[in-house]
Formats: sequence, structure tokens, C-alpha cells
Amino acid sequence: MKLTLLHKGLLLVSIPLFFEIAMFSVLIALQDQVEREAQRLDHKKQVNQCINTIIRDVAKIGIMKKRYQRGATSTENLLRQYIDELLLTFSKLENLTKDDPELLKSVQLSKRAVLDAKEEFTNVRVELRKATSFDSVNEIIIASRKRLDNDLAAALNAGILDLANKTEPSEDLERNAQVRHQITILLRYALWISVLLGVALATLYSRNLTLRIMRVRENATRFANRQSLHRALAGDDEIAELDRAFHEASRLIDAATRKERAILENATDLIFSLDDDLVITSVNPSAESTIGKASDQLIGQPLTTIIASEEATMLKQTLRQMVSSTHKAELEVHLLRETMDPLNVVVSASYSPKDESFYCILHDVTSQRQMERLRQEVVAMITHDLRTPLHTIRNYLEMLKLGMLGKLNDDGDKLLALTDRESRRMSTLIDEVLTLEKLRSGNMTLNLENIELISLLDGCAKALELVAQEKTIAIEIEPLEVAEIRGDRVWLEQVLINILSNALKFSPPNSKVTIKSRIAGQAVEIRITDQGPGIAAEEQLKIFERFHRVSSTAHKVGSGLGLNICKELILLHHGSISCENEQGQGSTFIILLPRAVGVVSIEG
Repeated sequence: MKLTLLHKGLLLVSIPLFFEIAMFSVLIALQDQVEREAQRLDHKKQVNQCINTIIRDVAKIGIMKKRYQRGATSTENLLRQYIDELLLTFSKLENLTKDDPELLKSVQLSKRAVLDAKEEFTNVRVELRKATSFDSVNEIIIASRKRLDNDLAAALNAGILDLANKTEPSEDLERNAQVRHQITILLRYALWISVLLGVALATLYSRNLTLRIMRVRENATRFANRQSLHRALAGDDEIAELDRAFHEASRLIDAATRKERAILENATDLIFSLDDDLVITSVNPSAESTIGKASDQLIGQPLTTIIASEEATMLKQTLRQMVSSTHKAELEVHLLRETMDPLNVVVSASYSPKDESFYCILHDVTSQRQMERLRQEVVAMITHDLRTPLHTIRNYLEMLKLGMLGKLNDDGDKLLALTDRESRRMSTLIDEVLTLEKLRSGNMTLNLENIELISLLDGCAKALELVAQEKTIAIEIEPLEVAEIRGDRVWLEQVLINILSNALKFSPPNSKVTIKSRIAGQAVEIRITDQGPGIAAEEQLKIFERFHRVSSTAHKVGSGLGLNICKELILLHHGSISCENEQGQGSTFIILLPRAVGVVSIEG
């Protein structure tokens, strides 16, 4: 069962509460018993009062009887009144003893005797009225006295006297006092037990809680100091969950630290940190393979130890500027080595205000720079060593076409046309390679201007009008929205003509190529759709790569650089180009270009 701190707190409160409820229940039971005893005592008191009244009334009747015996007829009414009062007292006593059949029987017998005494008075009066002499009156009175004495004696029978003995309150009062004493003792014990139980439970709970919190605090301190933690706390409460969270976080951080350490120790890049004085404070083990010095030898050395002084000064200025900003910096410098030539490295640096340190990564780009130089040499070779003889060859071909070197037969004309076509393709390929190299090296300059989209598209369509007529393909420009774009007209015309040429090249005769455009926010969207074989889905992303040609159209003439150049030129205009289609249903090339905002110049 999962016990949270709330559950434990509720248990801490509930145990004394349950004890107090139990004690309260016992007290209620004892109180009920006292109430019952009080009611019983009151009942007995009323019974005693009735018996005392009966005895007193019987005594009054006895006194008045003597006067009546001496012939005092004036006392007859008093005797009858006393007897009536005695009967009322017996009726009350009957009601009080109705729950005890034996006592009720004794009371009823006594009451019957009083009723007989009352009837005796009635009979005596009748006999006295019938008496004719004084002697007969005396005999009647004497006989009546005897019967009255017997009735009064019967009224005070043993049952009534026993009832008086049974209702002696002394024992009941003692029992009631004992119950009250028990209640007092129980209250005292309950109070002390409740206090002791509450203090004991609170002490136990608070001590356990304090020890567990201290364990968590100690683990938090050890966690902050990267020390091993104490064993995780047992239990399912919030403190145990917090402690387990510390252990889990420690485990994850240890794993991440090991991975980071493994990355740093096995990284081929040189990674180091600098303090505010640009002194090396830490460095990864790759320093030995990169520079030729152990990591320990570099710690405490200034930055000029590993970077040439002029470049180190420039790097220092860049790093100083980073302190007041949150930007990262990249700079290419030469890394000095012990016994080898310097390396071309790119320094990526960031500043941590919290640690007041710079963190630098030196990435070796020596091979890349060598490849760039080699590529530049190849481009220079193409420019100077291929274009010049190709230009000479084309001059000779022009002379042959003009018949300046004599008339050729039919086979010679075919070979001349083939050679001319291939030389033109070679010239186009050289131009595309040079254009692509300019784009990649950032040497391409755009002469930006505001261009009317309608005139741009119309001009490109007219430039390919003869080619379209030869293949009986119609170029349709659907009604365009009036819009201006921002770009270099020459290069944008080359992009659009290249895409339209491909559309004409791969479209069947008697088909059409459609050009649509629309305004899309701050850009203009141009869609060029053909009715050719389309491009497979897996090749739609590859068609913009260098030297890639669609497999289904590989037999078509082309270098595979046209769409790659188009993509680079569109990106240089801060636009995008993509393709969508279903194979066998034609292709649609989508070009997004920024709308005209002003005349500026962008250098790639």
C-alpha cells in the first residue's frame, strides 16, 4: 500500500482521535448508567414518600378513630377525608410499582383493605340508623372499631413494610458515587493517555520525517558536489519519491557525463577552454595528436602558444567582443604545431558568463582547403586549357561549314554537323561548370532590379517559340496577376528557359506547356507544367543534384547540371524551387521568388 505524507499525517491524527472517540463512547455509557441510577433513585424516593404518606395517614386515621369510638360523630367526615387521601396515595404507589408484579400485588392488597375500611364506615352509618337503643349503638360502634382495626392492620401488611425496606436509598447512593468516581478516574487516565499518545506519535512522526528530509538534503548536497549518493530511501511517500528522483537524475547525469567525457576524449577536434585572460584552463586529449603536446603541457599557457600571433590578436578581439553579447563566433586561423606545418582550423567559440570562460572548438579544415585549391586549379585549367583549343576547333568547324577548305560530301556534312553539335555541348558544359563554381565559391554577383513578371515570362516563351513550333508544342501563359519580382533578369531568364527547355524536350508532340503564376504573401509563385512522362517520386528530390539525370530519360542529351544551377540561382535570390507530379501525367516545377521591395545588390 502506498502511504504518502498526507496519509501518514492522517494516521497521526486518526489514532489519538479514535482513542478519544472510544473514551468518549465509554464516558457516554457511564453517563447513561448514572442517569439510569438517578432515575431509579428518584423512583425509589417517590415510593418512599408514598409509603411515608400512607403510614402518616394510617396514623391519623387511628387517632381520629378513637374520637369516633367515643361517639364523636363530628370526626366522621375527617376520617372519610383521610381515607380518600390514603386511597389517592395507594393509586400513586400502584403507578410507581406497576413494573414489579410482586410489589404491585402487595400495594393492591393494602389498597383493598383501605377500601374495605371505607365501606365499613358506610355500613356503620346504616346500622346506626337502624339501632333502637343506646346499647345497640355501642355494640355497633365496638364491632365497627374491631373491623376498622383489622382493615388498617391489613393496609400496613408485610408487603408494604418490605417495600419500604427495599427502597432504602443508602446502597444506591453509594453505587452512584462509585460510578461517578470511576468516570472521574477514567477521564484522568484518558486525558493522560491521549496526551502521551499524541506526543509519542508526533515525536515518532517528526523524527522519522526529519531524518528522511536530512537524508534527502544530504543526497542533494552530494548530488551538487558530484559525489556518490547514499542508498535510496524506502517507502512510497513524497520524500522517498524525491530521493529516488535524485538518484535517477544522478544516474542520468553520470551517464551523460561519461558520454560527454568519452566524446571529448575521443573527439578528433581540439576542444579547450580559456579564462578571461585568454589562458588555457582545460583541453581534451586530442591535443597530443593535433599539436604534438600533451594536454597537461598546454594548461596554463596563453592562446598565442597554439595560434600565430597576428591571428591570435584578431581572435582575442573577437573573443573580447563576445563578452558583451551572447553571439557565438567563428574564425579561420592557423594552428601552430611542434614539428609539423600549421593546420587550417575554424575556431568556433562561445562565452559562458556564469563560468566566466570561453569554450572553443578547433576543427581541422586543411583537407577542405586543399580540395578547394585543387578545384580552383581544375577550374583554371578548364578556363585556360580547354576553352582556348575548343574555341580554335569551333573556328575550324565554321570554316568547314562555309566551304573555305573545300566542299564536303554527304558523309562529311553529317560528320561536320555531329562534331559541331558535340563541340557546342562541350562548350555549354564548360560554361555550366564555371557558373556552378562561381555559385559555390560565392563569387557570383546579382544585379538586382524590379522585374515585371509578365514581361519576364513572355520573353522566355518567345525565346523558345521556334523550338516549340518544331515539336508542335504550344506554350500557354494563363492570365497572370500584375506583380513585380526582385531579381537579376539575366539569371532568372536562364533559370526559366532551362526549365521550359526541359519541358519541351520531354513533352510529346501536339501537347502543351502551361505557365501559371500567383501572389503568395510576400512572394510570387510560378508553376510550369508539361505533359511529359513525369518523374518518379523517389527521384523528385534527386533531380536538383549535380550530374543527376532521371533514369527514364537518361538517353536524352544533357549534362545533369542544369537543374542544380537553377536551384543555386533561385536560392541566391532567397527563393525556392521544387517539383511535384505523378509519373505518366507530367511534371510541375514550382518557383517561389520574393516580390519587389527596393533596388539593392546582393553578392553571393
